[in-house]
Amino acid sequence: KSDDLHIETHNIGVQAFSANCRESLRYLMGPDASRNIKAAVMYYGESPEGEIRDDLPVYFVVAEKDIRNNNYANLWPNVLKNKSPWTLTIANAMPHAFVFFSDTVTSRRMIMATISFWQDQLGPLPPRATPFSKEREIVAATYDGDQTRKLTLMREWMKEHPESNDAY
Repeated sequence: KSDDLHIETHNIGVQAFSANCRESLRYLMGPDASRNIKAAVMYYGESPEGEIRDDLPVYFVVAEKDIRNNNYANLWPNVLKNKSPWTLTIANAMPHAFVFFSDTVTSRRMIMATISFWQDQLGPLPPRATPFSKEREIVAATYDGDQTRKLTLMREWMKEHPESNDAY
């Protein structure tokens, strides 16, 4: 029973290594993947073929010595094309399966970065560092390109601050 194991069944992460990445990514990028899976980590797997989801954060680690014959040439263009929230990193000078037998600075940093990714994706958010600000909301609307929302917010702000001559 998931309650006894303290498993959050609505907040699941998937991690795969080597050849298991192929089938894991095929499932995770497909239409039948559980929406309870909130993040994934792939270590030295093949570059996924076809469309990739734009709503699943993936931490993809490539061992430098696995790079040959442009086997990862399409990975980053595919991520960008799909606007997918992936983090792609290369473990410099590391061979395949390095996290299982290597105790180098690079391997230890990759493991620490993976733990950090899991904490960021599946852990609770820290409290807000700054209080809510209508001014920040206006700036956000400016950068996300929503001019209608921006103008509505600016008009509201100007009504609340009639003494100001320059709402911007």
